[in-house]
Amino acid sequence: MAPVVRARALHGVPALVTRHGGDATAYFARFGLPLVPAEDMTVPVADMNLLLDTAAAELGCAAFGLLLAEAEDETILGPLAVALSACATVAEAADCASRFLHVHCPAMTTTVRPDPTEPGTVVLGYDIIVPGAPYPTQAMELGVAMTHRILVALVGEEYGLRAVDLSHGPQSEPERYREFFGVDVRFHRPESALHITQETLLAPLPSRNEQVRRIAMDYLSRHHPPPVASVPEQVRATIVEVLGVTSATVTHAARLLNVHPRTLQRQLAAEGTTFEQILDTVRRNTARKLLSGSDLPLAEVASLVGLADQATLTRAVRRWFGDTPSRFRRRGAT
Repeated sequence: MAPVVRARALHGVPALVTRHGGDATAYFARFGLPLVPAEDMTVPVADMNLLLDTAAAELGCAAFGLLLAEAEDETILGPLAVALSACATVAEAADCASRFLHVHCPAMTTTVRPDPTEPGTVVLGYDIIVPGAPYPTQAMELGVAMTHRILVALVGEEYGLRAVDLSHGPQSEPERYREFFGVDVRFHRPESALHITQETLLAPLPSRNEQVRRIAMDYLSRHHPPPVASVPEQVRATIVEVLGVTSATVTHAARLLNVHPRTLQRQLAAEGTTFEQILDTVRRNTARKLLSGSDLPLAEVASLVGLADQATLTRAVRRWFGDTPSRFRRRGAT
């Protein structure tokens, strides 16, 4: 089943399209999306991503995702927004978002971890995973920008943002990004993320309300329980965590999942797959994103995909996509 997103995520799109001279009705019809969706209706996230990228290109509005974020607020997250605003700290809100972002869109993920490059700083990562789909540039910018807007709403303008990373190249002038975020934005990074101070995570939220938080979390837990990750999904997560940093091996994955490597291999076989197949899929999807969404040198792409060198990457891309890395990058992911 294709990943879906709550149609309220498209709430501000018609007005933005119209403002830039487009026909919103025609755009939504082209991608089979409802211009006025019913309450809690969902739509394929891949179709939403294509709508945003197509509108940005055809209307000459390279900052479409950023402008859409400026027009929206946290209420597009529905009941999840209530839980976030009632949390005691940013750390608690980040954990809530990680657990329940699937209510808004299962293809979207957030992670929080220490920043290995700067002590006292944490990385708030964001990603959209739609296997086989083109890299969603405008949707990625929208997601990162909305994360920033939500933090501003929860904590205030000066919430401790230090830098912003985007895994693709600049779509607008770099000054446009700095104007939106208020800090330097770095492009062609391995992941899209906000770098914030450790103090930000511990900051008490002015809107905190333990009773409201409990009610909202109870509602989310009962009506939208987090999907139970299968063994292959758990293995995929361990590979994503180390890809490009250290060797992704079945032994390492088994240690993280607290099972014996042979037990893990048997579990994967029972699911009709192997560690090697999952690793190959993660590498393929990562290569697709880096080749279609960035201008990183091919040798660096090879390293981030966990391959030995550029020649190995070339052979893998030929096998995955039937083309060389350079030609695949020029024609874009299909």
